[in-house]
Amino acid sequence: MRKHTIRFLIALLIISSISFSVPGSEAEASTAVIDSYISVNSVTKNATNQTISVKYTVKKTIPSAIGLCIGYEWPSTYRLSSSYNYCKAVNKTAGSYTMSIPKPSINIIGSQNVVVKLSGGYSEKKNVKSVFNYPTTKVVKPHTVTKADALAEYFVVGGIGVGVKFMKNNALGFVTKTAYAGYTTYYGLKGIGVISGFPPAAVGQYYIVETWYNSNGLNVKNTIWASKAAYDSKHQPIYTGTVVSRW
Repeated sequence: MRKHTIRFLIALLIISSISFSVPGSEAEASTAVIDSYISVNSVTKNATNQTISVKYTVKKTIPSAIGLCIGYEWPSTYRLSSSYNYCKAVNKTAGSYTMSIPKPSINIIGSQNVVVKLSGGYSEKKNVKSVFNYPTTKVVKPHTVTKADALAEYFVVGGIGVGVKFMKNNALGFVTKTAYAGYTTYYGLKGIGVISGFPPAAVGQYYIVETWYNSNGLNVKNTIWASKAAYDSKHQPIYTGTVVSRW
């Protein structure tokens, strides 16, 4: 009888361990309270003013003891203080609503994680969507190629939130560890391979480097004249072209 009891208990433990390790069960349980009150219908990033519009539905009246908010958090890899995150309380009455989340208070180029957070007796967090934060302005930088530039493996021209590295093999790289034009780029930009028709760097060449961001990523437009005098005299550039480093 004792052997049967031991076997039964062992079998029960095995079944229990299997039932509690079903893939996805933890993820579903982790936002059970949030899901019972809130459903997010859409998240839209406004490219003009960098606000975020969130349409959501409150399924049933939320008790006063439960705190629910929608906002954003920066990825942990950015190593930013949590004080730069943002969360706004939702409407507690059942119905459909639209929330506007303001642009960040710091000049960051990179991804924002839109989240729903629960506070009260215990906490939950649900990641809803990842969007990109970037400036809506453009930076235009002139640069005259020096002898040192022409001999070096690369030279750098500062753009908006990034330093553009003009490589000796006519490829573009990027410097993101330093703030450029008041912005810091946390997102890992991809270098651009050899550019067709791009002329080798020569002493005296005059570059106009334009950088801006859109939903595709970082845009870099290069216009090159043989010299500053040629630019001033409105001669045709020896090269013009735009390349994109995608998100």
